[in-house]
Amino acid sequence: LGADVAGVRRNSHRAHDQLAAPLRPQAVKLTHPAPVMLAVVSLCRDRVPSARRAGSRPRESSVGARLAWHRCSMPAGPRQIPQLRAGVLERLAGIERELMIAHLNRQLYQEMRDEILKRHPIADATFLNSYAGMYWRSQAMLVRRLADATDGPDSLWNLIGRIRSNPAIASRNTLVDEVRSRSLPEIAEDAYADRSTEYGGADVPPDRLLAEMQQSLTVELQAVTTWVTRNVAHRDPRGPLQPLTYGEIDAALDHVTQLTNEVSSMLRYQRTDYSLITIQGDWQQCFRPALFAVPADVYAWPDPSGYS
Repeated sequence: LGADVAGVRRNSHRAHDQLAAPLRPQAVKLTHPAPVMLAVVSLCRDRVPSARRAGSRPRESSVGARLAWHRCSMPAGPRQIPQLRAGVLERLAGIERELMIAHLNRQLYQEMRDEILKRHPIADATFLNSYAGMYWRSQAMLVRRLADATDGPDSLWNLIGRIRSNPAIASRNTLVDEVRSRSLPEIAEDAYADRSTEYGGADVPPDRLLAEMQQSLTVELQAVTTWVTRNVAHRDPRGPLQPLTYGEIDAALDHVTQLTNEVSSMLRYQRTDYSLITIQGDWQQCFRPALFAVPADVYAWPDPSGYS
């Protein structure tokens, strides 16, 4: 993925199609306009998923919560754990919103690219190259941002680090009590059994488990994060690295998503299913009739609604 999208010929989409060959994501339905509904599905089978609205940026609950978040990197007493847990859950929700947008962007890009390649395979590729460049830079920067291990950012790596410093944040008994408080006693029993197995019978997650999650973020995403640091975030005097592929960026996004779901399962016994993102409306409308096929019922002559 260089300045010319990894050498794609300017006048041919076929080269772009052969080079990109990205991994297909899980089916992510589209929505337009906002708000986007993001379904949160319990790990228990045969349960109806609940939905929550993903819209504006969450506000901090209090100054105390903000301070508690920054103190999370230090061991805390039992009385502080509920506030620290609330701060971690708030940051986790923010990460999930970012991932939702990233999965939505991937589906939009792939549907647009596929339609262009199908309907205009030999057309000038200036637009597609420009759009692709914006797409992969945005996705790769998200991966780097969430894998950031430097002190300070609200990255997934640091969120796991907060739990390592105070593992009682992910207490099995606290989790079970919260699940039971949602009137889901059967799921609470499943949560107790799963966390007992994962934690080796202990009430809190072992440090080894959390360390492996952080290491996975660092090692598995190193190719993407290093490339972005040297070629997107900064103008590195050492020059560019070996170009990434769309498949590598997609795989990195999927890996971050998987780890985020593991953390969510640890804290809330829930996983986010991005295949349940839906866009209400016809997002392709602004591209008709030039790009996408026109359904028979879209245009009528004369237009009964009139013209302006």
